[in-house]
Amino acid sequence: MNFKLFLCVIVMITIMPIISIGQSRRWEDKKESSQSYSGPIDENMALFRGRVPTPYKFLHKGTYYAYKKEFIDGTLKYNGVEYQNILMNLNSHLDEMYVMSKSSSRTIVLNPDFFEFAHFDSGYYIYVRNSQIADGYYELLYSGKVSLYKKNIKVFSEKIGDYVDAQTNSRIIRSFTSADLYYLKKDGKFYPIKNRSSILSQFKNNRQEIRRFIRENNLNSREGKTIDYIYAKIVEYADNL
Repeated sequence: MNFKLFLCVIVMITIMPIISIGQSRRWEDKKESSQSYSGPIDENMALFRGRVPTPYKFLHKGTYYAYKKEFIDGTLKYNGVEYQNILMNLNSHLDEMYVMSKSSSRTIVLNPDFFEFAHFDSGYYIYVRNSQIADGYYELLYSGKVSLYKKNIKVFSEKIGDYVDAQTNSRIIRSFTSADLYYLKKDGKFYPIKNRSSILSQFKNNRQEIRRFIRENNLNSREGKTIDYIYAKIVEYADNL
C-alpha cells in the first residue's frame, strides 16, 4: 500500500471517534440548556421536526386519546426548551404525545427521548423510564413525599354485531375503551394501586386515620367523583399525616 494513503487511512480512523464523541457532547449540552419560549409557534421550528401520526382509517366508538379528541393549549418542555400555548394531545392507544400547528393543523409525534413534561387540560404528564413499570407517558396525579401515577391506556376491540351500528355504519363494531393503571411511588419503588385497600396497605401505621378520612369525605362512593380524584385525595391526606 502507498505510504501516504496508509497514513491517511490511519488518521481518519483515529479522528472519526473523536468527532462522534464531540458531536454527542455538544448535543447533550444543547439538550440540557434550559430556555423558555413564549412567542408565536412556527411549524418550521425544531419542535415540529418529526414523523406524522399513523392514521386510523376506520370509524370507531370511543376515542384513542386519553380524554377527548380535541387538542388542548398547554405548556410543554421539550429538549430543554419550555413552550407556552402549544396544542397537544396524548394518544393512549399507541402511547404517543402529539403537538399540532395552529396555522395548518399539521400534527407531529414527539420524540420521548427529548420530552420532559407537558401540562394541558388540567393534566400533568411525564415520560417514565423505570425497570419496575412499563416505559411510557404517565399522568402525575399527586407529587409529594410519595407520588401517584396514572397510566392512560386505551384498548382496541373489534366484534361483529347483530345489526348495522349507526355510529360506525357497519356490523363490525370497532371500539376504544379505557383500561387505566395506577401506581404509587414510595421510597423509590412503584406499587400497583387497584383499589382503596391497595393505598391503605402502603400506609399501615395510619390506616385508621385514613379510613376515617375516606368515610368523612364520602370517598367510598364514586357519585360525582372520578377515581383519579378519589385516589389523589386519599394519597395526599396519607402523605401529610
